[in-house]
Amino acid sequence: MELMCGVRFWIGGVYNGRNQTSKSFGTAFPLQFWSLWKMRNEHLFQNKALNWKEAVYLIKLRIAFWVKSKGDYTDYSINDFLYKLRSIIQAS
Repeated sequence: MELMCGVRFWIGGVYNGRNQTSKSFGTAFPLQFWSLWKMRNEHLFQNKALNWKEAVYLIKLRIAFWVKSKGDYTDYSINDFLYKLRSIIQAS
């Protein structure tokens, strides 16, 4: 559900050019699809089992590292992004 919150945030904010804060999460939507595509390929070509909990964790981790690398959201830790992503998005 938190990832869907991120998708709605991206479509409603970044896509519509709402504000600078939402632009920090501008890559969240593409990162989600890239992660799922990568997971799909690992399943098809390496016969790796699908693990949705791991996928959600990795997507949140990638979003956290991306946003933090841009110098935004310095008040939040990586753990905040992993376990409180919805709160961060709603506060933006």
